[in-house]
Amino acid sequence: MEWTPVDWQKIFEDEASDRTAVIISAQRAHFLRDINLPCDFDQYGVVETFRYERYNGYHYSIIQFADAASATNLLRKRYITVRGVDFIVKPFHSVDDLIKSLQCMNGSQPSYHTASDNSERNILHYLNDDCLGEIFRRIHSLFDVVSIENVCTRFRRIAATTFIPLLKRKEIDFTELKPGGNGITVTDIERFLRRHGPAIVSVQLCEHDYRNMSDVVNPILKLLQKHCANLKSLTLFKEPNFRELQDQTLIDIRPLLSKLTYVEIWHQTIYGCRNIPTGRYVELITACTAVETLIANIDSFTLPEINFPQLRVFQTNCVYSKPDQFIGKNRQIEALDIPCKPALLRLIAENMPKCNVFSST
Repeated sequence: MEWTPVDWQKIFEDEASDRTAVIISAQRAHFLRDINLPCDFDQYGVVETFRYERYNGYHYSIIQFADAASATNLLRKRYITVRGVDFIVKPFHSVDDLIKSLQCMNGSQPSYHTASDNSERNILHYLNDDCLGEIFRRIHSLFDVVSIENVCTRFRRIAATTFIPLLKRKEIDFTELKPGGNGITVTDIERFLRRHGPAIVSVQLCEHDYRNMSDVVNPILKLLQKHCANLKSLTLFKEPNFRELQDQTLIDIRPLLSKLTYVEIWHQTIYGCRNIPTGRYVELITACTAVETLIANIDSFTLPEINFPQLRVFQTNCVYSKPDQFIGKNRQIEALDIPCKPALLRLIAENMPKCNVFSST
């Protein structure tokens, strides 16, 4: 199977690798392979990888240094002479040169093998680590993240640092680990968290999406406690046909809850059901002592009558939550969205001087 040409211009558009430089011979020559060896560039810094290409008589080398300062030292030269041969120095974001060097060797279009092939003509052998890193940074799906990591040791090594920014800014939904969320298991989630847990900042659990699991919140919350030391945001959509939050789970995850700054809980009960343990959700919220934004939409629920010193935003749409005592303890709240009666409106006006955003649902 022939290699399908890649739109390199689109892949690398407006992005540059600060550790990579490209040098191009200023004149045509038949053979320069022995001239621009990696040792010729040691004066600029430590060379990690060195790729040599040729197009229409012009010679290219893609040089990746160990650090950005070394690449900058070379780029400042703009023109260099190596063993009597003149070269033009260009930064990595001069993608036209990179495209030619990848697509053209010996003056003709190469016949590359597919990416699954291990031969030396595999297109991936011509991409250094920074090039692959730039491609990986365009990944947004957790399924693609896991797939890339399982390709080979090199991909896993590059991905270990490349995907950290993605995981830090993304609200993690573990159902993305499988196409369509079908067949996701606790084992799949644990395997992912063992590798990426420290980078995860935000998690969303929607029980409706875990169709093959009867117990979602208990095992996953325990895994978050074990692997996600930097978790700050937790959103939980609880449904009545799944196993309820257990007392032992609350005990186990208290250290995790104490570090959360954003907590959002949705729990809608079945009409006529009076045995929902909403008290456990009171305990859960009470343990979130560092919370800054709290959204609690839980039927038949009474908010804890304690002060959360960092709380600035509070929202609930449950008319049975009796928020007056809770609000009286948290006068520092700046944004409020709750079902209101006249007496509560007076309480807010008299006791919450910092509340400048108010909405009555």
